[in-house]
Amino acid sequence: VLATPEYWEGGVLHFSALWDIEFPETDLAWYVDGELDDLVPTETTDTWQEFEIELTPGEHFVMWEYMFTPTDSGDEDDADATVGVAFLDEIYFVPNPFPPGAIYWDSFEEATFPSGDGEWTVSTTGDETDQWRLTGDKSLTGLLSITSPDLSNEDQDASVANATLATNPEWGAGTLTFSLFSKLARPADAFLWYLDGVGEGFRLEPTSDWETIEIEIGPGAHTVTWSYAQVQDNSQGSVFIDDVFFTPDDQGRL
Repeated sequence: VLATPEYWEGGVLHFSALWDIEFPETDLAWYVDGELDDLVPTETTDTWQEFEIELTPGEHFVMWEYMFTPTDSGDEDDADATVGVAFLDEIYFVPNPFPPGAIYWDSFEEATFPSGDGEWTVSTTGDETDQWRLTGDKSLTGLLSITSPDLSNEDQDASVANATLATNPEWGAGTLTFSLFSKLARPADAFLWYLDGVGEGFRLEPTSDWETIEIEIGPGAHTVTWSYAQVQDNSQGSVFIDDVFFTPDDQGRL
């Protein structure tokens, strides 16, 4: 039985199966929240087969069941000779695609930030290794988000770390949306975001849950920068960003 986390959004659970069954004596089925979802075909396969389970948002229980049901042939040797086996592998979850109307979405699940994503760059005034990075500690959807670094240093100097998204120059006007979770420790640190170098907003306090923030941008190329500033060396604060997406004005929004 696999219990999915309650914070997962809707999506598809993938798994691969390999089986050698003797239907109707043996079979492999799977259930979602106690309801039968599907069974494997009755023909034995010698190659791995991939299956998909559609899941709605929230917690679910997915159960795979291997069944042995002896037939009453009157011959005890027949039941004893029934042999079946099933294997499962490569179980993973993929959240549903882009939010409605969006033409760009990064939930960081491909684990390519920042070097594998041409639109993202990172920079810091502290040690070169103190950059925004991927994390599995907290996420809004899926398993990954990005988080600010620990900028503590021996000299106790104030430091800043930036994550910058360069928008597609072919985009029209629209809304860039991102989700924020703050574990800031005022007055030791702060979080700010900028559009083309101009301040758009900031947070100084921790949040109890994820917060969704929107930035209106005009057509053409722009840069959106998320900036974590540590002004006291004893800070234990951090910021998490997830689900960054762009919705053009002409697409409409739900």
